[in-house]
Amino acid sequence: NKKIKNPVLPTPPTRREFADAPDRTAVLEGLGLDPQKRTALIFGGSQGAKGLNAACAEVVAKLAKRNSYWQFIHITGERWYGVIREGYATLNNVAVLPYSHEIYALMRTADLAVCRSGASTLAELIYCRLPAVLVPFPHAAANHQYYNAKILQNARCARIVTEDKNLPQHLFQTLQRLTGRNRDLFSMRSAYSRLRIPNPMTAAKEIVKRLRNL
Repeated sequence: NKKIKNPVLPTPPTRREFADAPDRTAVLEGLGLDPQKRTALIFGGSQGAKGLNAACAEVVAKLAKRNSYWQFIHITGERWYGVIREGYATLNNVAVLPYSHEIYALMRTADLAVCRSGASTLAELIYCRLPAVLVPFPHAAANHQYYNAKILQNARCARIVTEDKNLPQHLFQTLQRLTGRNRDLFSMRSAYSRLRIPNPMTAAKEIVKRLRNL
């Protein structure tokens, strides 16, 4: 249980598109959202995530009505798209997508992410220096998503919310605090500078180099 200060993180290769700076105004207006508002991006992987989707739909519906300074992008996965979109039908500050081929632009545009904590997702968060609320997949082998998330939480770049029966309540409390306190988001984004990480954009070349040496 000894804490490791400034751990060195192995970083999987990250798509080169993440290095491109998107046009924030174009991205958000293309989704019918306001470029002047802070934006939270919610996603659970390409197939979506049932528990995360359900909890986020409940929480975002509350926050979207109470907080006029924030808006939300919820990527649901094809399977859950219809029912989640229906739940947001009366809200004009939530964009719902079944899938996005431009996740790199959305992550570079967002001010906060709510997502799982697989290795590739974390590498993308780290590259974008995106503050995150991480909900580890509870059935991942050896609970590895939780231990992934702990690295970012210990560095104060992210907050962990456990997926259990209290997920909606704890997720609401966490998001309510973060969307109400801009200084917390600034501190979380700044905290990424304390992580000693290889550049994800050079990871593929490094893997090839090591394989050749072998």
